[in-house]
Amino acid sequence: MFDNREIASLIWITVFAAWAITQPRVRLGAIGVIKAALDWKIVLVAFLMAGYITIVVLILFQTGAWELVNIKPTIIWAFTAGLFMVFEVQEITNDDRYFWKAVIDGLKISAILEFLINVQVLSLPLELLLIPTATAISCAAVIAESRDEFRDVRALLKGAMTLLGLALCAYAAWRIYIDFDSFATVSTLLEFLLPIVLTFSFIPFLYCLAAVVSYENIFVRLRTYPKT
Repeated sequence: MFDNREIASLIWITVFAAWAITQPRVRLGAIGVIKAALDWKIVLVAFLMAGYITIVVLILFQTGAWELVNIKPTIIWAFTAGLFMVFEVQEITNDDRYFWKAVIDGLKISAILEFLINVQVLSLPLELLLIPTATAISCAAVIAESRDEFRDVRALLKGAMTLLGLALCAYAAWRIYIDFDSFATVSTLLEFLLPIVLTFSFIPFLYCLAAVVSYENIFVRLRTYPKT
């Protein structure tokens, strides 16, 4: 069920988790994160999101547009593009145009992460090398973006990220070219369209969630007004 990239990711996550357990400060921080994640509002949104996605999947299954082999890409979409759009819901309530920006970003994440990059994977040793390298470059780019003293290395890190992405896409394109028959199948087309369909099907849920957040913000402001 898992390809080399996913196996390599699980290996590195296990290694990081084992290291984190030995660090007292990391353990305390993790406990705080877990407590925050178990807030009843977050848990409720997670259950509602899972229920909504399940309903969408059942509808797609009845129409023949979803099969059991699509469980993994559906879960990946939910934990990447789906969660990203949910986390951006507060910004959506502040700017109507931000809603479509969040949806477009969700489509980008879906297309790049679930298809263009994962359509062809490398051998396990190369994946074990690729994942920490890509993670280190991404983290360094985030730090460089947030601090002015690192402005000189921003362009270098962005260039490295772009080069790495282009290399992966070029490798995928080459593998598709030499074995196009196995790529040009109905299942591949459905796998490509699935994250797009899920993203657009998720729009009503985002609208409802944004409306609830807006009303909650209004009620919070009303409670802060002095009574007359």
